Amino acid sequence: MVIFSVIVILILLFWFTFGYVCFSSANRRRKSRISERNDFCGGGDIPEASKRKLKECRNWIDESRYEPIYITSKDGKRLFSKLIAQDGEAKGTVIFVHGYHSSARRDLAIQAKSAYDGGYNILLICHRAHGISEGKYICFGAKERWDVLLWTEYINNRFPSLPIALFGLSMGAATVMMASELSLPESVACILADCGFTSPREIIGNTLRYKHKIIIYPTIFFMNFWSILLAKFNYNEISTLKTLTNNTRPLLLIHGERDAYVPTEMSRRNAEVRPELTELFTVPEAKHAQAVYFDTDGYVKKELEFLDRNMRS
Repeated sequence: MVIFSVIVILILLFWFTFGYVCFSSANRRRKSRISERNDFCGGGDIPEASKRKLKECRNWIDESRYEPIYITSKDGKRLFSKLIAQDGEAKGTVIFVHGYHSSARRDLAIQAKSAYDGGYNILLICHRAHGISEGKYICFGAKERWDVLLWTEYINNRFPSLPIALFGLSMGAATVMMASELSLPESVACILADCGFTSPREIIGNTLRYKHKIIIYPTIFFMNFWSILLAKFNYNEISTLKTLTNNTRPLLLIHGERDAYVPTEMSRRNAEVRPELTELFTVPEAKHAQAVYFDTDGYVKKELEFLDRNMRS
């Protein structure tokens, strides 16, 4: 009996420890400055023309005159963004929401410059626990969606006569879809979500299984234990499949058909929640977050058509 009890205790200690290691890897801020790198998401290679376009757009962001904006989150974190406003009258403002361990410059440079060239102000936010924004833990949209709400309120107060669009990629896409059920300002006219996942639980499970070859159970149970204890959120507390039921705004979903990190079927499931409000645009050759690289012209055309159709002040 004693031996059995010791074995049980050792097994539990192993899983608590292993769960913490996995939680820490998934949720904690990283020290490396991945947001400043000039690579791209998804792995593999992209067309040479897209590499040149991406470099051009990133250089434009680096060289543009921007206004640094700071707000304070509901839980006291100082959050940062860059506002690049039109010199003259703007059609509206697009808030760009980047992905996991990344930045708007790295993820959304082509989309942001296209929106600016199309006549829109652009706000490039920096998620909590990323870049110079404060925060220790990444919450896969569960807390970030409340930060997005605050950014929409800031922009609404700053440009009260102009419409607002939310444009997220990967974790940012999930975040804006999760924010869709909140009391956003009426000026928020539409939402664009590129390769967004459905829930923290599903994307963490998918990553454990397919990227790291780690069994989901009981790993995710112990990861969630540490998340509740330290990051103060539950992997199971939110899902886009639930939040989108309360969405009232036009939604454009974008996804690469070869996405293994966030499976394309997640966007298909999201599209089924409010089909009357939702458009789905997919790119056959694209891996994760690469749709804009494999069909740049089609992507930008779809982006601007969707914005111009819905962003009418």
